[in-house]
Amino acid sequence: MKVIAIDFETANEQRASPCSIGLAWIEDGEVARVEHHYIRPPGNRFAGFNMAFHGIRPEHVADADEWPDVLERLRPELEGALVLAHNASFDISVIRRTSEHYGVRAPSFDYLCTVQVARSVWPERAPAGTASMTGPSTVGTLTRAPATASLRLTGRSRRT
Repeated sequence: MKVIAIDFETANEQRASPCSIGLAWIEDGEVARVEHHYIRPPGNRFAGFNMAFHGIRPEHVADADEWPDVLERLRPELEGALVLAHNASFDISVIRRTSEHYGVRAPSFDYLCTVQVARSVWPERAPAGTASMTGPSTVGTLTRAPATASLRLTGRSRRT
């Protein structure tokens, strides 16, 4: 089974405003391949809060493809895969809402929320954000990083 971890960044408060997607293919418990794609959101509208959070600005995505083109390139990879997302309710809703916005079919796949898995495995580490699951040595790498930063962490197992 193909396993792909995904992570979106959005341009504004709307779920249908992806500006970045990171993907990591997991094989034998290790990250085998990583891709990052900028996405031009509808109207290229960015909110200050989102830009401060992830550092992506309108000029970074001005020449990027919109969601339908990015999705068509990724569809063969996503169809039938097991998709991992840290806070899947967010990432999966970005796929669904953005696909609805553009009138394109969302890919069909199973998914697993790594927040829920982490809470089950390490209940003492709530609220199970990426930083709390990876430890203090990696927190600095998550600041103002593209969507692929947390994916490299998702593909690694934590040993206690």
